[in-house]
Order: sequence, then C-alpha cells, then structure tokens
Amino acid sequence: MLRRIRALPEVEGRIETGAIRFGAEYPGVFVRADDAYGFCGAINQALQEVGNPEAQEGLRRLKTLLESCVVGADRKLLRAFNQPAIVESPRKAP
Repeated sequence: MLRRIRALPEVEGRIETGAIRFGAEYPGVFVRADDAYGFCGAINQALQEVGNPEAQEGLRRLKTLLESCVVGADRKLLRAFNQPAIVESPRKAP
C-alpha cells in the first residue's frame, strides 16, 4: 500500500488537509504531515480500545499511511510516540 512520496509542482498558497481533486480524477484526501502526526496519536489510542480484529487492521493500515507523511526530524518523535504506553492500575483506597 505504501508508495514513495510523489512530488508535484508547487502551487500557490498553503494546501490544507481535506478533499482535493487533480483534474478529472476522482477526489481524494490530502493530509498535511502536521495533521497526520496528530491523527496517528488518536489512532494509537483507538487501537488500544478496539476489540474487533478487522477494525484494528483498518486502523493500522490508516495509521501506516498517515505515518508515511511524516518526514524529517518528526520521524524520530513519531517513533518515540509509537512506543507502548505504560499504564498503571488505579490504586484501591485503603
């Protein structure tokens, strides 16, 4: 599913995350790297809570696609962010 980043000619102005269409092609979704980073965190949380294996697989594939948008120094942060969280059990009151 992952492909190399395809470079297109520069356009005027900043392109925001959202639906985008190139010529007569079907519309697709463009996700800016800064948004992809945040979405990955939300997906990580959802993966810990979802019990359905098919839903988990779909979320993993989406997360992998979003992670492919994160480049440069943010890749290190993303790898650290993807480490499993250590969750402590709530302590019982004495």
